[in-house]
Amino acid sequence: MKSGIKLFLLVTFIGILLLIAAVALGFVGVSYTTLVENQPLNDPVEVASFDWNTLVLKDGRTFSGVIYEKRLQEAFSRFGNQVEISEDGTIFASHPIFRCGFGSPRWTLPLIQYRADRYEKQHVGFVDPSPSTP
Repeated sequence: MKSGIKLFLLVTFIGILLLIAAVALGFVGVSYTTLVENQPLNDPVEVASFDWNTLVLKDGRTFSGVIYEKRLQEAFSRFGNQVEISEDGTIFASHPIFRCGFGSPRWTLPLIQYRADRYEKQHVGFVDPSPSTP
């Protein structure tokens, strides 16, 4: 009976050492990432229309400045027609955060969860902070 317990403890100890070595070498991971839906814009407003130098909001306010049309179109296609205009006139839109999966371990034991935001603010232009109204 004692030899059976000793054999069990020896096999368990060797198994734990192998698991530690596999984690240290990157073959096995113990954490995984879960993406969380978030709203990075603090005070989002709906956009009615825009071009390279004019931004018109749905509430009727019109801003003049420099707008990066391509960035804004990409943000609208992914997240909706919402922007945030800061006090200094910087325009932000929501943009997905790139998460690289290359280099992750071949096998994962889901023991530790890492929660990461799905979206971040992206700078899409500058406008004069005082709007003109029609």
